[in-house]
Amino acid sequence: MSKKRKNKKNSRRKQTLVRRLKRSAMFWTRSDTSWGEAPGGWRKTGRVLRRILLSPWLVLVYLVRGVWNVGAFLLTGVARIWKRRTGRVLLQSCPALFGGIAVVSMALAARHAQNDLVVSYRNAAVNAYARGNFDSARVYYERLVSLDGGKQKSQFDLALSLVGLDEVERAEAIMRDLASFDANGFGRAHLWVAHRMLMDSKTYQSPEKLDAAYTHLTRAQQALPDSPEVNLRMSQFLVAVNRNDEAVSFLVHACKFERKLNFELAMLLGSLGREEEGKEALRRANNHYRLAVRRDPMNKDARLRLASILVNLDDFDGAIKLLREGQVLHPNGPFSRAIAHAFITRFDKLHDSASTNPALKLELLRIALLHDPDSREALTRLLALGESTEKSLAATSQMLEALIASGYANAFAHFVLGCKSWEADEKETAIFHFERAYKLDETLGPVANNLAWILTHKEEPQLPRALELIASVLRQWPENAAYRDTKGQILVKMERWHEALDDLEFALRGIPEDSNLHTALATTYAKLGRHRLAEKHLELAAHFAKQASESHDK
Repeated sequence: MSKKRKNKKNSRRKQTLVRRLKRSAMFWTRSDTSWGEAPGGWRKTGRVLRRILLSPWLVLVYLVRGVWNVGAFLLTGVARIWKRRTGRVLLQSCPALFGGIAVVSMALAARHAQNDLVVSYRNAAVNAYARGNFDSARVYYERLVSLDGGKQKSQFDLALSLVGLDEVERAEAIMRDLASFDANGFGRAHLWVAHRMLMDSKTYQSPEKLDAAYTHLTRAQQALPDSPEVNLRMSQFLVAVNRNDEAVSFLVHACKFERKLNFELAMLLGSLGREEEGKEALRRANNHYRLAVRRDPMNKDARLRLASILVNLDDFDGAIKLLREGQVLHPNGPFSRAIAHAFITRFDKLHDSASTNPALKLELLRIALLHDPDSREALTRLLALGESTEKSLAATSQMLEALIASGYANAFAHFVLGCKSWEADEKETAIFHFERAYKLDETLGPVANNLAWILTHKEEPQLPRALELIASVLRQWPENAAYRDTKGQILVKMERWHEALDDLEFALRGIPEDSNLHTALATTYAKLGRHRLAEKHLELAAHFAKQASESHDK
């Protein structure tokens, strides 16, 4: 198309556009007649409405035209430049062009392959760590550190794997670098270092170490302000340094992101005397743990927490029902001890009430000891019954005698009355009640044994009383190794070495791997001048104590 014809066509377009603009201006500014009265008013109204409705489509059309014109302009410019080049120059530039394309392609492919390798190593490392295969996890994380340029998260995960392998010094070195007090410190590393410092009792004896731990926690909180774990650790630290109000605020913030922490919040508020706020937190925790138990009835931790919450909310029957269900699901689990603790808590709540039936309180202790004969809490409360004055002791004895006469809690009442009679220095009466108790209920043997042990190891030991108590047990069960061990330990405390040796050696046949028994034998042999035997028993005591510690850690 010639230049003249183009100019002519453009001129016509401009004239048409001007005419349209004028007509539009006249239509919108006229005021002498309404739309309906003007000649052709309704037709113009229809055109206006049509334009309004079509305006989005027109905008889209004009946008596409604009993009098309820009693209056409660029392609036209490239074509013009291309026409001016000679074939020889074009051929000469082809290798460089293809080489550049190849280099870019290889770089993109290498980067993509490296990213795939990083993801592959990370997945393998996470899986290995979850399985407890810390050696494989360490290898994968070391490769990750070399691949991703030593990102902080990879270094942190590597340090955790080293802790699992007991390479603590190397792990601590990595963590110290990550948890520097510079602006680029890694939040989770700050938390790890602070937690490790606070686990050391020496930290609380040093203001400098406490300040350092607090600084690490502060940096962790700045980096991870909404982390429940960080806010929980900060709260625990503030409780330890008696800044309780600040501790509550951090724990409240943590509960916004982790509802189960309402249990810890409730315990903290209860210890501060803020009982109503504590109960409200318990109700929130109750909703969380009730749902957790419903989803997974085998979840022991959730069931124990929920039972504790129900006890504190005075739903004692609901707590016991929940714990008994757990006892059926986990016969070897911790639910017997938890049931005993629930009954002891119930006893404490009723103990201060003068209107509470004494028989009910005694029954609560009896059931607690039935589920956990080793419960020192229950035994301590049993010993404390009526101990305040001679008058209260006499009143307790009268109450127990009335229970025996009525046939209620007969065996246990005999047992407790035996303890009270011994306190009143009525030995014959005490022995009578002990013997009656053991004959009526054999489960009271372990209770008496544990009670004798407590009397032996109190701050002010009551050794004669403990010896008579265990002697009453042995009259009923003379061949029991555990009871003979208790008697031997009491005699060691009383420095009656020859008598102690008889009981301890008898007990050794039944419980040969008890470290406390070997320690008592070592002491006894040393006092009798048998030093080689004493050294042998000390070695065995250390060996079995180490075994017990490792088993407990697992």
